[in-house]
Amino acid sequence: MDRALKIFNIVFATNLGVFAILSLAIGGDAMNGYVSNEHYFLLGKGFVTEVSSTIYRYSWWHALSVELSAPLFFILNVARYIATKPEPDIRRTLKSFESDQPR
Repeated sequence: MDRALKIFNIVFATNLGVFAILSLAIGGDAMNGYVSNEHYFLLGKGFVTEVSSTIYRYSWWHALSVELSAPLFFILNVARYIATKPEPDIRRTLKSFESDQPR
């Protein structure tokens, strides 16, 4: 499970990074863009950029892949953290508590 999660995390981070860089390079993303009279527009940082339908569809699918994998990334990593979290040593906690009490 650890190996699969590490691979997933690397793939997710790479996908997110590539999406961010390409969104900046092409002028935005299709999830925030729109289609009007068979003209395709990307929206990013307040700017609208007209692109081909191919670029628009690519951007839409890439944005969708990031949006779907992000919740999975967080759920899997929180589940792993909870599953591997060490149990507290109650004896050390009690000793620490007892030594802090005034006599």
